[in-house]
Amino acid sequence: MVKLHVAILVSAVVWIFGSLPWLILNGILCSQPSQVCTNPSAFQQQAALVLFMDAVFLAAGFFAVRQLRRDRRTR
Repeated sequence: MVKLHVAILVSAVVWIFGSLPWLILNGILCSQPSQVCTNPSAFQQQAALVLFMDAVFLAAGFFAVRQLRRDRRTR
């Protein structure tokens, strides 16, 4: 079980820190309609989905840390 919780924690950190640069760069590029970002409304929907997944991974990471601490106390 410890390996599973560590894997969840690592995947949460990788996802969150990987999605933040994407959000920032695309937010800058899609702030004005241009050839780089032709549909800003699609970016808003995608950004909302990415932020939702960030929240899910953040909750899973907190759960994994809580379980790891609980397992460490029982040993």
